[in-house]
Amino acid sequence: MNMERTRRGAQTEPWLTIRIACTKSTAERRVEGHSINTGGRHCQRSESRAVKEERDSLESIVALLAATLSEDARAETAVRVSQSCNSPRAVESFCRLVVNYGALTRYTTSSESDLRRLQTARDSNGILVRAVLAVNYAAPAKPQAPAVFIPDTRSADEKLRDAKASVR
Repeated sequence: MNMERTRRGAQTEPWLTIRIACTKSTAERRVEGHSINTGGRHCQRSESRAVKEERDSLESIVALLAATLSEDARAETAVRVSQSCNSPRAVESFCRLVVNYGALTRYTTSSESDLRRLQTARDSNGILVRAVLAVNYAAPAKPQAPAVFIPDTRSADEKLRDAKASVR
């Protein structure tokens, strides 16, 4: 906290002086690394501009990555993001780039029987429904029989003869 650098100093009430000093020291910490310290308001504007630029570039990267996926994979990725991300705003902004957010939230809250009934749809909603079913209600894997081992009962001489014949 930097009380000497407040504009009003000791002429105001102590709580206001402390608040101004805290605000200025916070702004100075944000500006560290920049050659010019222009004060709180200008720093916040330039910082918010930088944050917006970073957000826009990240959105373009996500859109580029999503464009390389098939529609089924995009829908499944959106379902997984909606389940794993804690921020509803982040989920909404991701889904806005990839799928219909309203439909996704509607289908993720639907019952399995409703989704099974809707899965035959041929439009983008059907793709979302099938993605929700695949992620939330995956079919149990069928156990596969282990490969059967068939022992080779031939003698060593027979094996050697076959090996030589295959080399020629």
